[in-house]
Amino acid sequence: LENNTTGSRNIGIGYRSGYNNTTASDQIFINSIQRANYTADQTNSPIYIQQNTTVANQNIFLNGKVIAAAPIRKKGYTVATLPVGVQGDCAFVTDCSFTSAGVGTPVTGGGSSVLPVFYDGTQWIVG
Repeated sequence: LENNTTGSRNIGIGYRSGYNNTTASDQIFINSIQRANYTADQTNSPIYIQQNTTVANQNIFLNGKVIAAAPIRKKGYTVATLPVGVQGDCAFVTDCSFTSAGVGTPVTGGGSSVLPVFYDGTQWIVG
């Protein structure tokens, strides 16, 4: 982060990690290679984190394969508490009305089935 001029509260782990981050704040870079520019720092660092005071606006970018040695746990929601989605988001619901649910159909609450859901860009669907 040696080129950081106006940004603050940044963390870089690794040689010249986040080197081109000159103005952004609340960023964490885990990397061991000096990248060509700030965009490359974001998109090519193995791990890049954007911190924010709003949890929904915090992001962790894993630029590479994720290989887990244990199960990956997702947060469960009731249908009513599913967050505003971005196409490709995955979650699971704990109160799906299974009698009306089929893969690819809009998810409805009021039941007791636990099912995975997917945000298709317009709505949460069973999947």
